[in-house]
Amino acid sequence: MPAGFVLIAAAFCGFQCITVVVETRLQSAISGPSRATVTSLAGFGTELLVLGVFGAYAAGSVVASNATLFAGFAAVYLVVAATLPRDRRTSAGPSPWV
Repeated sequence: MPAGFVLIAAAFCGFQCITVVVETRLQSAISGPSRATVTSLAGFGTELLVLGVFGAYAAGSVVASNATLFAGFAAVYLVVAATLPRDRRTSAGPSPWV
């Protein structure tokens, strides 16, 4: 069981790192007075999505085991990762870390 918790912690760390990179890229792509509003709405949308996932997990717990639900939700992440377009920029653009 401890190895499972290590894997969950590693996945959580990865998701947090991805969130930071995505938010940084969003902020660097927006300029002007609407920047704060757009980033706030993006954060609000993210929180709504997370609440929806929690609700779906809770509703699914009535008909499936915890392990089955966890594996199903993990599979969704794999499908999304496989279908996302790759960043194919060849020119050196602004660093997302600035």
